[in-house]
Amino acid sequence: MPANLESWVEAVGDIVAHVKTLPGIQPRRVGLLGFSLGGHICLRLRAAAPAIVEFFAPELRQLGGLGVRQPAAAQIEIHHGLADLLVPFSETQAIAAQLKNEGSTPEVFSYEGAGHGFAGADPNNATARRSSKLRTLAFFEKSFHSKREAHRAL
Repeated sequence: MPANLESWVEAVGDIVAHVKTLPGIQPRRVGLLGFSLGGHICLRLRAAAPAIVEFFAPELRQLGGLGVRQPAAAQIEIHHGLADLLVPFSETQAIAAQLKNEGSTPEVFSYEGAGHGFAGADPNNATARRSSKLRTLAFFEKSFHSKREAHRAL
């Protein structure tokens, strides 16, 4: 159970708000990328960014799930292994359902045999790492209409 979740969400939200004020940054081109709990935090901040990619995020229903209903984020991409023993794929399905209910159209990618973190030498995890990286780069490139912006977002 993540301690001080609301403090983490607030801290990351403050960072995102600050980054948008920096010289040379176009606020509408600030995307979020998070893994596991970081992915959950990005989803809680979904109104703060036009593009979000999350990997194997828990729903955290016992801590309020994705928080209060928010306006639809422009684009959301989700990656999750079907052999994830820490965060079951059913949590991704519940997250996607809530996002759709809010008006978003999340793109969900599932990876057969891949576990949480896509870690280790297992061929399923290696394939998931490769595929999800390429999909994430393409997603940000498409979202921000420029390869340079996509790489800056990551």
